Parts: sequence; structure tokens; C-alpha cells
Amino acid sequence: MNSNIILTVAIPTYNGGATLAKTLESVSSQLMPGVEILISDNCSDDSTKRISQLFEDKYPAVKYKRQDTNIGYDRNVDYCMRSASGAFVWLLGDDDMILPGGVEAVLNAVTRNPEVGLLFVNYPHTIEVPVIDGGLCRSGDEFLRKTRFKSGFLSSNVFQKELWVKTNVAQYFDSGWIHMGFIVEVASSITSYVEPRELVDYIRDGTALMRWGGSGSYIHTGLKLVSIYSRMPGLGYSQITRRMAYLSVKGGYWKNICIAKAKGFAVSPGLIADFVRLYSGFPSFWLVDLPILLCPGKIFQALFWMYKKLSLFK
Repeated sequence: MNSNIILTVAIPTYNGGATLAKTLESVSSQLMPGVEILISDNCSDDSTKRISQLFEDKYPAVKYKRQDTNIGYDRNVDYCMRSASGAFVWLLGDDDMILPGGVEAVLNAVTRNPEVGLLFVNYPHTIEVPVIDGGLCRSGDEFLRKTRFKSGFLSSNVFQKELWVKTNVAQYFDSGWIHMGFIVEVASSITSYVEPRELVDYIRDGTALMRWGGSGSYIHTGLKLVSIYSRMPGLGYSQITRRMAYLSVKGGYWKNICIAKAKGFAVSPGLIADFVRLYSGFPSFWLVDLPILLCPGKIFQALFWMYKKLSLFK
């Protein structure tokens, strides 16, 4: 590890050519001593390599690495963490951007508080993090309460590299949520930090939503996150925090199920079994979510068809 580098902004990417240049511009324009950019290309077949090499040629602080094969999202994130030169790593999605002043603010925060294991960076969202909730957190319950479980957004996370390497993150490979697995594993036993200023955002061109949320993917992805939360009882979290974690995912299920079924998503017995296993203790699951899951998909498709027809006459 280069002792002169304090903060690595690491970008795990796969076919991110449509937005990657904007992402890199947002960071490279803020480069300063002690900061580097690491791009880990998961064997993309679009313009990712060309764009990355342009920035690598222009900025000495930019490092581009390309995987020989697609190793999957979680392993690519893990590669970024382990290959970074900085003591702290700010993970940044290839369709997100760091807002002006963000790099300096985070660099100052980790320099002043080198003991923190993870740092949350706020971003624009309907769920707000008030300024009063900023600063150090001494427990996982405090950290998750203050961040309102917004850490699911990859680019809101800055992790201490040494702590990551010491943690068994391999158990979260293929979950799509390795960063949340890490947070759940360590937050209850370390000091963390909340930066309430909005310093990062996603690039608002619709690409992120299209790539992340294909028909039905929200449902499976959400269940994988809840499976990670199911480990919380053995990690020292309070019952209130555990319930908040489950509800942070569950709140949007009814709408996502309706949309997915309207697009032809098929509900399997295994999916229903997973829902029952994870949400059987919530009355609203039995009253709302399960009936929607069991309702024939043709009903939602018909309603969606009617909605589109009626929209033509507005």
C-alpha cells in the first residue's frame, strides 16, 4: 500500500461506458495529494476500456485494471477494496458522481478520524439525514438509525481497507450486497462516521434504473438483502434496529410485485417460501404482500394494458 495515499476512489464497473466518463470527470476534477482513482473493469465489451485509458493517460493518479473474465459484482467490489493503495476506499458506482467539494470533505473526515471503520456519505433522497445526526457513531444501532439504512447505495460508503481485509466478506459473494454484508458484520463493534452533507449522487439519465431493475429483479435483490439482515441477531443489534432493517426493504414490495407481475414476472413456490421465511412475523405480509404474490399475473397485465390505453386519451 502506498503510504502517501489516504483515500482511494474505487469504481467497480461493467459495461458502464454510457456514464463512466461523467463519473470520472466528477472525481478527476477534484484530485488532490493523498487521493487516487482505481477503476476495476469486469471484462466489459463496450467503451469502458477506451474511456478508462483516456483518463489513465491524462491523470497519473488514475489506475485502470481489467479482469480477464467477468468475476461478478461482489468479487469486483472486493478486488477494488484489496487493490486500493489508500487506507480508506470510497466505492463509487460507474453511473454515479461525486459532487463538488466531496473528495476534500471525505479526505478531511478520515484524516481527522483515522479510527473509523466505515463512513456514510449522504446523497439526495426523499429520506433525509439531518445535520444533527452527523459525526461519530459508537454502535451499529446508532449508525443504522442515523443513516436510515441509506447505505444500500454503494456510492455512499467509505470503508477502512484494513478492516475489510480482516472481515470474512467472501460469505457475501453472489448476494449483490457485499458492501451491506460488510456493514452489518462490523458496524456493531467499531466506530463509524456519518457525513450528513449531500456529497454524491447518481447520474440522472435513467440508465441506472434500467440496468439495476429489470423485471422482477428488485424482488429477488431485496430478499437477498433481507437475508443479510437476518444475521443481525447474532451480531449485537437491538430488536428495534432489526425490525427497521426488514421494513426498510419491505415497504416498497407491494408496488414492485405489481409492476413485475404486469411485465410477466412469474412467482415460484420457492420465492413464496423465501418471503414466508423472512417476513412471517409481519402481519402486513399476510394481509398485503402475500395476496398480491398469489394473485394471477394476467390480472396485473390486464390492468396495465387498461392503464396504457386510458393514458392515450389524456
